[in-house]
Amino acid sequence: MTESAMDAGGMDAGGAASADTSADTRTDSRAGTRADTVAVAAVTYDRHEELAQLLRSLAAQSAPIATVALVDSGTKPATAVVDAADGNIHYLRSEANLGGAGGFAFAILAAIASGARWIWLMDDDGHPEDGRCLAELLRAAHEHDLDIVSPLVAATSDPTRLSFNFRIHGLLTNDRAKLEPMGYLPGMVHFFNGALVRADVFACPT
Repeated sequence: MTESAMDAGGMDAGGAASADTSADTRTDSRAGTRADTVAVAAVTYDRHEELAQLLRSLAAQSAPIATVALVDSGTKPATAVVDAADGNIHYLRSEANLGGAGGFAFAILAAIASGARWIWLMDDDGHPEDGRCLAELLRAAHEHDLDIVSPLVAATSDPTRLSFNFRIHGLLTNDRAKLEPMGYLPGMVHFFNGALVRADVFACPT
């Protein structure tokens, strides 16, 4: 999203939108020590400055991030950006352009393989501007027993507007001033940038 940053300044976790699939993330006996471990699944394609900003913002989060699974399908490898960044980054170079869906699939699988409980989806053209964003998303997920929770995503070109519309009382709006004070918006979620997803959501049915 070259048109967007994620707010609690870009990703606004304080006004998190969400989808409830009725999992109790607080008491799931399968969680063990994985309860709040988070792996980022990120994709990038020739946007090195934006990627550097994303990695800086991830490193500044108050809630810990175990690893960043970063799929790079660009024409110019982002190794210099990755080498200069802080954090545990699992750099996955693809010589084929996997496209958005393919890149996210690769990144998500790598993030799941890390053993993390939660997968935080990121594109290289957005970033959490508030260091509390991940912590607020986790708080909302626990408070409302969610499998998936997503932040509000503000447009860089006009931070008073969101990058995606929400239907409120039958009307579409992306007015940040209207949506942000509403806080938790049940049954509403936007993928992919900024969505926090419980890893079990991606599990194959048995």
